[in-house]
Amino acid sequence: MENGQDTAKKPRRGIYLLPNLFTTAALFAGFYAILAAVNGKFETASVAIFVAMLLDGFVSVAGIAGGYFFNVIVQGGTPGAYLASFSLLAQTADLTVAVLKAGVFGLIAAMVAVYFGFYAKGGPKGVGDAVNKAVVVTFMLVFFANFIMTALYFAIVPQKFG
Repeated sequence: MENGQDTAKKPRRGIYLLPNLFTTAALFAGFYAILAAVNGKFETASVAIFVAMLLDGFVSVAGIAGGYFFNVIVQGGTPGAYLASFSLLAQTADLTVAVLKAGVFGLIAAMVAVYFGFYAKGGPKGVGDAVNKAVVVTFMLVFFANFIMTALYFAIVPQKFG
């Protein structure tokens, strides 16, 4: 400290925005998949689900890169120490399950939207009600599916402990 001021280099805030942008894009791809499925564009919905899965993978990569940046650049750690601690705790199965979950969540959203879309009655108001129901049911099913898939993952895949 010189003259009562911290001379440490402040990190740029833009790096923290990158994972959030990928997550938001994946969210929009999922919503677009729902809208495409409700409108009967099933091929487009399946492509949107695949895009959401790819973006989920990018989020994981951006998170790892952000951790590296923070540890090595901001905190002054060594790259070797970061990679050693990361490889000690992380597994390839973690990324695989994250991408699998993204696909399952997109599939759930598309199937629920298709179901409620097919049985919507009452004109525009009925379609609006069907969309609201589809969003609520999708949220509940995704929450439940995430719980089940995570519990199964922890039960089947042995976890690394440093």
